[in-house]
Formats: sequence, structure tokens, C-alpha cells
Amino acid sequence: MKPSSANKKKYDFHLSTWGNPPRGFQFLGWRDDYSAFYLLDEQNTPFVLSLVPLGFKGLVRFDTPPTNITETRLVVPPCRITKTEANLLRDARVKFQGRVQSYPEIVQMYLDESAKLGIKTPTKPEQWELLCGDALAPDKTPCQQNEWPEIQENLQEAWCEQHKLDPQSMMDEHMEFCRRHGADHILAAQVRYRLACHNLVTVWLSGFNIKKPDSVSDLDQIVKLHSARPELVGITPTEVEKEIGLKPDASKKHRTLIKHCKHAGGLDHTKLTRADIPILKLAKAHFDDLRRAGGKRGIEEQIRAIDKEAAKYSGQ
Repeated sequence: MKPSSANKKKYDFHLSTWGNPPRGFQFLGWRDDYSAFYLLDEQNTPFVLSLVPLGFKGLVRFDTPPTNITETRLVVPPCRITKTEANLLRDARVKFQGRVQSYPEIVQMYLDESAKLGIKTPTKPEQWELLCGDALAPDKTPCQQNEWPEIQENLQEAWCEQHKLDPQSMMDEHMEFCRRHGADHILAAQVRYRLACHNLVTVWLSGFNIKKPDSVSDLDQIVKLHSARPELVGITPTEVEKEIGLKPDASKKHRTLIKHCKHAGGLDHTKLTRADIPILKLAKAHFDDLRRAGGKRGIEEQIRAIDKEAAKYSGQ
């Protein structure tokens, strides 16, 4: 039987952000307060991914594991005629943070900064534009005012294409967001990521943080969750041989173990976990029965029986 990828590393959570290749992880579990969840990367290194909910939305109690976080937007960034003003609008939220208290004050500071930059006729920013965190502008200032609507449309189409976003899908998602949360353009402009769960529920986020655990509480929960998931606990070939009752292999080539792995769904003996122990014990028991029944007589039928039983355990 051709070896399969039965115990190949499988990711059940994916992270997709603009400008970066997708990353795969194994989901361990939620933090007790559901403000974060725990992941394992390819090297079994634990990470804590903390969610940054939208300002109007508190923490959600999740009933199912997450499947992915994808960078997205619900609104296309606003446009300005010059790059100078587009840059000012893009940076306004961070630039004015902590310096003003109200929207009228922000507008006045925006107009003051525009004058310093030599922008003669700045466009008064709407609230959602200030929260969007991005702005578009053409390479050259249009000569005629009647050219501007078409230029804006081209800029927005190019932006959607660059980020692989479909305008119609964005509009549909925006409508769903407003339907579920009674929210308006101002809140939709703050959406940066979409979190999807196994039950197909979507949660929109303004951000997230992913890092290695650095608190005793997180490390404690990771250890407990990890020990409850035998399929995530790696085990060496020598340890497996001891667990299933094989004689120690002095040559370290593990030939007998490899034989059992082959007939336990094509497992890779170098990538075994504790979840593989039951099926390996079953494979060994079948071969032990075969030897007691008279050696090679009927061996093909026995092997087919082993393969059939192994498939139940390996999900094939």
C-alpha cells in the first residue's frame, strides 16, 4: 500500500494579511475570557492571537473554533485631488490623536495643517474618511474638474484590484454588517479584518495582535490545552516502540515500526503523535495474530484486513 499523508501536519486555522504569504496554524483553544486564542505553528511553537474588536462591540463568546482571519475592508478609501492632501487625510487619525476631543476640532486642525502644506482648497473630511486610515490620489492633478469623477472611479477600481477585493462583494458584506449591527458608514470604515468560525459566523475586527506567550496565565492554559490534544503531542520512534510493546531497535532503523506504520494508514514514523498509538497497537496485534495463526498462510487477506481497519482510524 502506498504510504499516505495520514499524519502530515494539518492546519485548521489560516491567517491572511495583505503583502504577506498565508500562514497556517493549529488551533489549541480559546483564552478563558475569549479575548484571544492559542495557536501552534509548524514547529509546534505556541502563539497567542489577541483580538481587537470594533469600538462599539464588546468581546464575543465563541461557540466554535476559528478557521481564519482575513484582511479586508467594507468601504473603499476616499479620494483627494493631490497626493499631499491624500497623505494628510491618511495620517490624520494618528497625527491628531490625543490633541483634539471633537470632530469639529479635528476638522479645524485638518484645515490648519492643510494651510501649512500649501493646500489651497482642501476638502473638508467626513468622519468616516478620518477613520478609514487610507486615501487615494492620482499621480498628476487633473487639469479639468469634469475629469475628476472618472479619475476617482479608476483609482478605486485599481485599489480593489490591487487588494483582490470585489466591489460588489464589499457592498454585500457592508450591507450584512449594517444589518447585523445597526451600524453606519463610520463604523464600517473601521473594519480591518474578518474572523470566520466553524459555524460560518463572521466577526469583524479593527485589528489583532499575534505574539509568543509571555504571561504565566497564558502559558498555564496552553499547557492544559496541549495535554488535552494527544494529536498535537509528538513522540519519538523509540518511545512509540516502547508504548506498543516492540523490542528496542539497537540499529535505530526502526524497521518493524515502519512496517506497522505502513499498514496503519501510511503513517510517517518520524512524525508520530500520541494520537497514533491506538492504531499502531492494532496493527501490531494483527501481525502477532498472523504469526500465531501459521506464518505466511493467508497473509495477503490479513494485510487487507489490517488496511481496512487502519483506514477507520486514519480517516481514509
